[in-house]
Amino acid sequence: MFFKSKKQQVIGLDIGSGLIKVVVLEHAKDSISLVNYKMISLLPDAIVDGEIMDRLAVVDTIRDLIQQSSIKTKDVVTAVSGRAVIIKRIKVDKCTPEELAESIRFEAESYVPYQIDEVNVDFQILDDTEEGAQMDVLLVAAKKDHVNNYTSLIKEAGLNPRRVDVDSFAIQNAYEHNYSIDLDKTIAFLNIGSSVTNVNIMRGGFPYFTRDVTFAGNTIISALQKNIGLSYDDASAILKGEEKPGIDNEAVESVVSTIAKDLALEINRSFAALKSVGADISKIDLLILSGGCAKSPGLKSYFENNLNVQVEVLNPIKRVNISSKPDIAEDAHIYTLALGLALVAP
Repeated sequence: MFFKSKKQQVIGLDIGSGLIKVVVLEHAKDSISLVNYKMISLLPDAIVDGEIMDRLAVVDTIRDLIQQSSIKTKDVVTAVSGRAVIIKRIKVDKCTPEELAESIRFEAESYVPYQIDEVNVDFQILDDTEEGAQMDVLLVAAKKDHVNNYTSLIKEAGLNPRRVDVDSFAIQNAYEHNYSIDLDKTIAFLNIGSSVTNVNIMRGGFPYFTRDVTFAGNTIISALQKNIGLSYDDASAILKGEEKPGIDNEAVESVVSTIAKDLALEINRSFAALKSVGADISKIDLLILSGGCAKSPGLKSYFENNLNVQVEVLNPIKRVNISSKPDIAEDAHIYTLALGLALVAP
């Protein structure tokens, strides 16, 4: 990774349905340092399934977050996910990157359920070394109005949107920056947020399969409220890894395991989908958890026991210099998406 000698600060902005999180990273020639971070609660239903329902509330919350953090830089990288984002691994006739850039919109028409003029399209060539007349390409398409909604509200908050990424790719970026990657291993990522869990299966440094599912933090919180009688605040705290005296931990783990079962089923479905299209993947070697609910009691052990796979909670600051606020260590997993966004200078 190459950066200019001049230091540059970048804001990673994670606009979730329950929390908005911000991270400021400073990029120097040979290092990346964390200089600021903070999160703030968003009004309920201001964002639903990735769609902005209360624009003013979101803008005001972003503005308040930046002011409370005393952040001076304006350059922002954010991300989108949900139904408005389509990610598919496709095969196209072998050609150069330049030729594919000319033809990708035509190729995308067969895979995108929207008018092609309504979407932004990007691609990455995954493998052009196979024998035969075709090669594997990762196709990414996002509805223009969805992306524009996010960039325009960032501008309204007084900031400068420099790049819009995809949630799953930002999580993968956070992992790649902080860990040594075994290109022969198949890694599954689960980024568990409030309303959506991003699933991404990676091999050889490239995403093979991505999807968003609705089994997430809010699902677990509702189950804890219904089955154990916990308050919303206590349930939320427990999912962040906090200990609450007087609460039956075994009962909590039992409830969490019911949601973990649904997530495990989604992982197996994703794996089956890969095999159905002829992907040369025999098993998942490593499962990486991130997001605000990654430390939910019993979640890690459930996956280890029922998927027979090594499970780790992603540490997104493992190879990031900490220039201030070292207490982020306990909550680093909550900021994984924001850190992954800010790790690459726009």
